[in-house]
Amino acid sequence: MNKVTALQINTLINRCKNRTKEYISQYTAMLFRQAYKDKIINNNIAEDFIKYSHKRAEGVALTSEQRKIFLQKCELIPHGNIFKFYYYSGARPGEGLRFAPNDIMEDCIRIPGTKTEGSNRILPLFEPLKILFNSMTISLTQKTVFGISEKTLDRQLKILNELCGFKFSTKDLRTTFGTMCAEMGIPDNIIAKWMGHASEITTKKYYIKIQT
Repeated sequence: MNKVTALQINTLINRCKNRTKEYISQYTAMLFRQAYKDKIINNNIAEDFIKYSHKRAEGVALTSEQRKIFLQKCELIPHGNIFKFYYYSGARPGEGLRFAPNDIMEDCIRIPGTKTEGSNRILPLFEPLKILFNSMTISLTQKTVFGISEKTLDRQLKILNELCGFKFSTKDLRTTFGTMCAEMGIPDNIIAKWMGHASEITTKKYYIKIQT
């Protein structure tokens, strides 16, 4: 590590994708700071690393009328249930794709987190989710509940957008979930916990869009 220069680190990180740059630069800087603190290296070159900050894209919450249309049109496509799952759980796209039968428990569900190993989280088995699962044939032998690939998900989303007559993303469904929770008076810290955020500031800024 003593032979590595800040220029080499910055050059390597700069080759990464935009959002990845932030995570890798933060992790690498932490690694080198600790190495310097433990006297493994002679100089704290972490102070010369470029600090990257990824700008989050804000989602948009569906209006009350759009929510009705969305739920109606979900019934018209083969994989509409996974979009209703995103809407009722606030799960990220990858979390819905990985959602397995054993993630459904008697009175709660486990969302298999996609960001870190410890990012799995527990949500109440809300009544709309219970109704959704009861309407499906789910076997413990299935690998995933919805049995859909990322490519198919993208294609189905485009079709659903066309049927609804307005554009939205899975992130917008996640934002709609956060907004609906806030509309029902659920405290911000609980919503943040359900959505897998370390800070409720993130939840309030990006995932709660109360209609005025």
